[in-house]
Amino acid sequence: MEPNVIIRGKYAALEPTAAANAVARANKSRGRRAKEPEVVEMEARGRLMAEGGRATEGNIGHFREIQFGQYLGQTFKWILENAVGWAVGFVRSYTKEGTANLSALGVNKRLFSEYCMANPAIAQAVDFSARVASASALAKSTGDDGHRLLEFSSYCDMSWCQLYESDQAEHISFVRNFILPKSDCKTGTKMDLFRQYCLQREQQRPSSQPLSIAGSSAAMQQSSGQQYAIFSDILLCIFLVLVVFSSLLSCFYCTIFLFFCCFGGNK
Repeated sequence: MEPNVIIRGKYAALEPTAAANAVARANKSRGRRAKEPEVVEMEARGRLMAEGGRATEGNIGHFREIQFGQYLGQTFKWILENAVGWAVGFVRSYTKEGTANLSALGVNKRLFSEYCMANPAIAQAVDFSARVASASALAKSTGDDGHRLLEFSSYCDMSWCQLYESDQAEHISFVRNFILPKSDCKTGTKMDLFRQYCLQREQQRPSSQPLSIAGSSAAMQQSSGQQYAIFSDILLCIFLVLVVFSSLLSCFYCTIFLFFCCFGGNK
C-alpha cells in the first residue's frame, strides 16, 4: 500500500517519470476550483475500498487527490511514485508559506505536506534539498563554488572543496581517475560543473607539485602506515600465543618431573 518511491544512490530520485510529464502536459490548460475536504475524503475512501484496503488514516492518505498544481487530479501516492522533485519543492515552499490557510485548497496543501513528510525517503530528500540550497547560497555570497554540494554519486553530501582536497584514497581515485579524465560530460550538468571546478583548481596549483601526485603520495603513506600497524598487531598476537604456550609446556614438564620424583622413588 505504501508508495514505491524511486531511490537513486542515497536519496529519492527527483526526476519526473514519463507518466508525470504526460500528466503535466495534459494539465496545462486544465483548471478548476478545489474540491471541499469532505468530498476529497469520501472519494479517497472509495478508491481505498476498491483496492480492498483497510480504512485507516494512513491508507486513506494514499488515495487523496491533489487539488492544485500541474498534477491536479492525481493521488498523493501517485505523486510520490512519479514526481518526487515536484513534491519536495512544494514541501519546502509550503513550509515557508505557513499553514494557517483553512480554505479547501489550504487543507489539501496541508494534508499533502504532512503526507510527504511522513514518508522517510521524502523527508530525507527535503532535508537534502534544503542543504543544497544553503550551500549554493553560501557559494554565491562568498564567490567560492567550493561550498556547493556534489549532488550526485555516493559522495553527494560532500562539498566540491571537501572532495577535491580530500586525502582519502577513494576520493582521490574518484577525482583523478573518473572526473578529471571524463571529457564527455553534458554541458551544465552537476558532473560537468564539478569537473570544471576541479580543472580550475588544478591550474591554480604550483606546476612543481600537482595535487594528484601529492594526494596519491599521502594516500600511499597512509595505506602503508595502516598495513604496518596491522602487521605489528599480528606479530604481537603470535608472540603472546607463543609465550602462553611455552608457559603451559613448562608447567606440563614440571608436573611430570614431580610425579616421577614422588612416585618413581617409592618403587
